[in-house]
Amino acid sequence: MSADSRLGAEVSRIADNEESVMLMLGRCLPHIVPNVLLAKREELIPLILCTACLHPEPKERDQLLHILFNLIKRPDDEQRRMILTGCVAFARHVGPTRIEAELLPQCWEQINHKYSERRLLVAEACGALAPYLPKEIRSSLVLSMLQQMLAEDKADMVREAVVKSLAIIMGYIDDPDKYSQGFELMLLSLGDPSERVVSAIHQVFIPAFAAWTTELGNLQTTLIPSLLARIEKLLKNAPFTHRVNLKGNIPPIEVTRFPRPASPLQDLATIVGSRETLSALLILLPQLIEIVGRINVTSTTCVHEFSRFFWRLCRTFGKIFTNTKVKPQFQEILRLSEENVDALTGNGILTKATVPVYATGVLTCYSQDEDRKLLVGFLEDVMTTLSLSHAPLDSLKASFIELGVVPALITLSSDPEMTFGRVGPNADPRFRDEFVLPHLHKLALVNNVQATDSKRIDIATQLFEAYSALSCCFISEELMVNHFLPGLRCLRTDMEQLSPEHEVILTSMIKEGEMKVENRGIGQAEGSVSIAASLVGEDAKTKFLSKMGQLTTSGAMLANVFQRKK
Repeated sequence: MSADSRLGAEVSRIADNEESVMLMLGRCLPHIVPNVLLAKREELIPLILCTACLHPEPKERDQLLHILFNLIKRPDDEQRRMILTGCVAFARHVGPTRIEAELLPQCWEQINHKYSERRLLVAEACGALAPYLPKEIRSSLVLSMLQQMLAEDKADMVREAVVKSLAIIMGYIDDPDKYSQGFELMLLSLGDPSERVVSAIHQVFIPAFAAWTTELGNLQTTLIPSLLARIEKLLKNAPFTHRVNLKGNIPPIEVTRFPRPASPLQDLATIVGSRETLSALLILLPQLIEIVGRINVTSTTCVHEFSRFFWRLCRTFGKIFTNTKVKPQFQEILRLSEENVDALTGNGILTKATVPVYATGVLTCYSQDEDRKLLVGFLEDVMTTLSLSHAPLDSLKASFIELGVVPALITLSSDPEMTFGRVGPNADPRFRDEFVLPHLHKLALVNNVQATDSKRIDIATQLFEAYSALSCCFISEELMVNHFLPGLRCLRTDMEQLSPEHEVILTSMIKEGEMKVENRGIGQAEGSVSIAASLVGEDAKTKFLSKMGQLTTSGAMLANVFQRKK
């Protein structure tokens, strides 16, 4: 039938009731949609959904829903959100039976679509429709669809959406037999190469799965032991296989030794819980500490995550729990007295992750004077013990890194009030020479390989200010050669690409630094004059300061760059 004859037929039989309107829309919409601009097709979504809801013919409804899912070639975030909102409204209106028969087949057809935006729409739809689906379909067909997409889809954003939808599904599944499938999905997601997928699994799926296992009563009896068993299995095959055993046995709590409670709320069984739960909790803490004692301090990610875990554990259960349950467990295996130095020479516990995890995860969770004193004393004892036993100091270094010494340097260097400019010149010379200058050199070196240009220029700018502030200090020839000049050269490499006007200043600073080293080598007097202030001749000084005037920096800041802060 030609377009003219079709339209003529439609016009000649104008609808006179609601059903006729739906029939007419069902006939006309498939012809209207292709002639609407792609950028304006979302305007048709309400019309398509309303017709699909109310149309009496299943075949026509199927065609309309097919049009909906194929309406936009590559829907953006806003367009997908609009389609999903419409699908949820459709689901509320038609009920679970029609959702299963009409909406899910459309999702299944798009699961392997060549455009990732379409597959992303399917992944998000599975989560959005989960509350309105029959529970049997939710825990079988939908779960299988998401599992397939998680394992096979190559787009990170699709797998991320799959993980979030799986978290929603876990909130509605009530079939205990699906626990093993959920556990495998969690492990599969944790092994994903994409950071955004792993972040989603940590933030959304694991909390939802843990909440479900808590309802099932499997959290402490199945889930946590399974995870710990996998960690222990991994550690057995790791290059560091030293095993740390906790000394002594934990005596069991005998309920009959306690007096009869005055009320059920004071009953020990009510307060503590069942024997099985108590037993699992008593085993968990020593097992975790044992695992920490087998992790090498070079595994910085593991050290950081275990530190966060113990910090949250101690903060969650309170100071009494920390002092009576957690600290004694660590102190039992971290014997730091001098009489144990010889024994510790062959014991690697002080060189493992136990030291940084205990220092940063347990001793820093409560910011009180006694806690700070305990932390300082512990680190001093560790340093003394390791030195006397001729053991490496890697665990101590890892503790300082985890405590945030280096991030603090970055924070100071970016302070708009130039606090670092006051700290650097007036700091203890030994601290400045042995810590500040070497770490600035490391920061400059790492910044050379920074992938993000915006972050690279931010750090480079702050390093420039830091080096300018420190240039007023007396710097020995050894530090000048090993740290100060190499750091400036690394910084110049960044500025050549990101800020040429700074590069001119740095070149002059480097030349003057090299000149000072040469002059010292031939016996000229050494002084505490800054590199920038020791320019030879008034002409060179004028030229240098004219270059400084080209920088888009405040006058107050420039005036203080090469002067000792007061």
